[in-house]
Amino acid sequence: MTRNTAKARPVVGLVAAAGSASRFGPAEGAPKQFLDLAGEPVLVRSVRALLACRTVSRVLCAVAGEWLDRASAIIEDAGLGATVRLVEGGGTRQESVRRLLDAASDPEPPDVVLIHDAARPFVPADIVEAAIEAARRSGAAVVAAPTTDTVAAHRGGFLDRVLNRTELVNIQTPQAFRFDLIRDAHARALDDGLLDATDDSVLVLRLGHRVAVVPGPATNIKITTPLDLELARLLLRDAGR
Repeated sequence: MTRNTAKARPVVGLVAAAGSASRFGPAEGAPKQFLDLAGEPVLVRSVRALLACRTVSRVLCAVAGEWLDRASAIIEDAGLGATVRLVEGGGTRQESVRRLLDAASDPEPPDVVLIHDAARPFVPADIVEAAIEAARRSGAAVVAAPTTDTVAAHRGGFLDRVLNRTELVNIQTPQAFRFDLIRDAHARALDDGLLDATDDSVLVLRLGHRVAVVPGPATNIKITTPLDLELARLLLRDAGR
């Protein structure tokens, strides 16, 4: 695959893969991003999803220190060593992303970064490209799917109010940002003592900057529980992959 490596407008993928997967449980003996998904680890499939977009020149992955050797082995086995670099993750997702942003400046700062969940292996290349283009236009963009359930706020064990679902979306990844904007957003959060944000678009909103919404498919699932992993395997089986 010929990649767009033009120095004027590089795009770098940043994959948060340092989580312990505590919600998944210990049943399969490894964090969910290392589990097998139809012959390849979840992490490899998520990295390939970004690299399938020709605009993405390289990918950096934040991995917990105790899993760096395992991650290095599976990246090499997948033939991705030339385009994927591993970075030791931090104690929180926010710290891991901040470390990825620092590493992304070497050898030169990118124009746009894509921040993606290691456990979200099904995002299509055209959606990745749409997020990049939206970030280039407006500075920040998230992939999001419409909320189909009725959603309500509750208080004290009782419904408080039903929210208008036409105004709601389920935020997915990747999230795309101009590099200088997301770097500044993380620096401001650190200065303000905000240390455990689980979503990068929230940090950009704190700066008063708007975030564009790119419609994402319902199949862009995040593997969070064992049931999600079974669903992912079914999706691949139905697609013949």
